[in-house]
Amino acid sequence: MDFDMANQYAKQILEGKDDQYQELVKMCLPYLYYLRKKMGFYRISLKEVKNELAAGAVSDAIMAQRERKLPFSICIHNEFRDICRARNRIIREHDTNNIVSQCDIEEPRKVMCVGTRHPSPQVKARDNELVELANNILKNHNRFSKQVVYQKTRGSTYPEMAGIFSTTLNECKRVYRHDINHIREKLNPNPKEE
Repeated sequence: MDFDMANQYAKQILEGKDDQYQELVKMCLPYLYYLRKKMGFYRISLKEVKNELAAGAVSDAIMAQRERKLPFSICIHNEFRDICRARNRIIREHDTNNIVSQCDIEEPRKVMCVGTRHPSPQVKARDNELVELANNILKNHNRFSKQVVYQKTRGSTYPEMAGIFSTTLNECKRVYRHDINHIREKLNPNPKEE
């Protein structure tokens, strides 16, 4: 990406010449694809970057550039990172809700630090009960297995875990999926009987 040209386009857009906006979005796409890969946002597809996130990141970067008086290149990097983090939180919250909705505990909270509302003491107690059950279920698993579940529930991505544990991404996925299915079976052994 030609950062000097991008800075010029951004300045022109701030001056009211909106005809450069689509050209700037197209210019930023390869750089945003690179950032997606570099930062490990693998849950976000290239199609999402092209169709939604690129335009939003460019708009936010132009506004940030005006407010903070920083070069466009810094602003696009920061704004794209923030948009991807927000998108990952939404995806992670959705996945967690799906997992928790399959267990038997009444009104289960989003597991371990996922979610936005502050729970009541009763809900916190149920949460703690759910976490304690999960810990008891995994107590006979090896240390690596427990650490993978712990890291994943705290929001680590598979590439991050592969780096932390010096193993492959697929091994982390395999261990996590095995353990989550094991927890589901123990929490709700007869899911079809209701």
